[in-house]
Amino acid sequence: MLRRIAADLKSMALNVTTDSEHKFELAIALDELEMALALAEATPAPENEVKWKLVGDTALSRWKFGLARECYRYRLVFPIFWSVPQN
Repeated sequence: MLRRIAADLKSMALNVTTDSEHKFELAIALDELEMALALAEATPAPENEVKWKLVGDTALSRWKFGLARECYRYRLVFPIFWSVPQN
C-alpha cells in the first residue's frame, strides 16, 4: 500500500514539476520511458549522453529492446547490440 501511495505521489509530482532534470528522474522512476526519451532528446549535448545511456539501460532491463536499441544507436554506447535482429 505504501508503494502505491509513493508511486501516486511521484506521478503527481511528474505532472506538476517544471524542472526538466526532476521530470527526467521521475519519468525513469515511474517507467515512463517515452517521456524520459523525449526529455533526453531535448537536453543539449554533452549533458544528454548520461540521459540517453540511462534510458537505454532502463529500457533494456524492462525488456523494451526497440527503445534500448534506439538509445544505444544514438549514443553509440553499445555497438554490438546493433547486430541483434529487430522483430
